[in-house]
Amino acid sequence: SYALSLAGLFSLFSDVGINSLLTRELAKEGGDRTKYLSTIFYLKIVLILVSSCLLILIAPHISKIPETTNLLFIITALLIFDSLREFGLALNRAGQKMEIEAFIKILTNVSVSVVGLFFVFNMPSVKNILYVYAFGSGAGVLVLFYILRKYFKGITKSFSKELLKPIFDFAWPFAILTFFGTLMTNTDILMLGWLGTPKDIGLYSIAQKFTQFLYIIPGLISVAVFPSFSKLAEEKDERFNDIFTRIIRFLLLFGFPLVIGGILLSKSIIVLIFGADYIGAATTLSIMLGMVLINFPTIIIDNAILAHNQQKNFLKYTLGAVILNVVLNYTFIPLYGVAGAAMATLISSILGMGIVFIKFRKVNNFKTQFRLGKIIIATTVMTIIVIGLKYSSVPVIPTIIVSLIVYIGMLYILKDHTLSEIMPKKRLLKST
Repeated sequence: SYALSLAGLFSLFSDVGINSLLTRELAKEGGDRTKYLSTIFYLKIVLILVSSCLLILIAPHISKIPETTNLLFIITALLIFDSLREFGLALNRAGQKMEIEAFIKILTNVSVSVVGLFFVFNMPSVKNILYVYAFGSGAGVLVLFYILRKYFKGITKSFSKELLKPIFDFAWPFAILTFFGTLMTNTDILMLGWLGTPKDIGLYSIAQKFTQFLYIIPGLISVAVFPSFSKLAEEKDERFNDIFTRIIRFLLLFGFPLVIGGILLSKSIIVLIFGADYIGAATTLSIMLGMVLINFPTIIIDNAILAHNQQKNFLKYTLGAVILNVVLNYTFIPLYGVAGAAMATLISSILGMGIVFIKFRKVNNFKTQFRLGKIIIATTVMTIIVIGLKYSSVPVIPTIIVSLIVYIGMLYILKDHTLSEIMPKKRLLKST
């Protein structure tokens, strides 16, 4: 986990916002798409080489866990494959062919899972597991680039020096935002490596991986709507506000039951999935689940800011949240261990998100009436059921199934139209 966090930290130098710029520019009508694709492709190759060199040269000097040094070359290969895959996916998103992205991600993860399980049961070691990660990522890259091969015809002949300045003007504030965001994600584990123990990192990463799995929901939606966001923002179309508001409400419909139910059942979930040895991660998981209601909307708001090309104006707020996170980690980790690291991120995320939410309203005066009353009532009823089943010693899986049925049933009884309202937007997004 510590090694992968190092890779995540250095991988930010391989993007600096050009993936999002590629999606945005290729999604627009008109313009010289071939020149943008060629120029960004060359920049991507240079950035990947720079990131790889920085990882190999600098990481050994900031790592406090010596075992990670022996893994750097495997991690570097993983960084290269991941960066190329994200470039290909950014190109694919411009055409809004999300079925291709779904296929590539499923292929990558199935490859990692199947081959990984073989090594876990036959030749278990940290190095072999990292080889499996690199293998799965590489397989995804090869298949994706084969699918997108028509886009790369003549790509070497269309490089444009004139595009370097507009690309740089777009990329530098986004690069800083990405840098701060990556720091926010990886600071906890890196500082646990300095102030704690490898066991602390293991417990923390268990909780972090579980919550990151939940972020698949807003992540998939954000990449799907970003091309449409870019078009509507550029045209100053009033439909932007409508789509934005409905998506936020749709995400919170999932977020409320996930957070409340997850917190109440955190110990049972940890034991079920990871075993009793990891029960120490339960408190950290409960704290991290609190961030779901913050991060679900944040992912969409970040995309909206980027679509409006307003990333420069939000740098200072992101920087403030990162600095606060570092200070709180330094204060809380010695006192509370892994739970302290989670508390630091929760507090800094709440304050950072609150400020960004308020400031973004000045960019786009979206509705703040998300009409969450029925969702909150359904969540409350579900909470009562979960508590009753928990203290009646009902196993966790039946409890989850029953609570899910109760939640959906309450939404139906209350005639909440969030799910039905989002479906017409699917056609709208295609039409835009």
